[in-house]
Amino acid sequence: MTRPPLNEIFKYKDKKSKEQAMYEAHLQYGYALKDIAEYIGVHYTTVSRAIKRIEREDEK
Repeated sequence: MTRPPLNEIFKYKDKKSKEQAMYEAHLQYGYALKDIAEYIGVHYTTVSRAIKRIEREDEK
């Protein structure tokens, strides 16, 4: 299976959608936190925290 490019994953309109896109890019498509962070212009820790927020919401 080939993964979609990040520009297709990150078609978002709000913060919530952006965080969901980070989650999908990392867990579903296997992109490294560093690659996601470089693409959207943030530190990889920011991506990690966003993914953890999504995971916590999924647990509720």
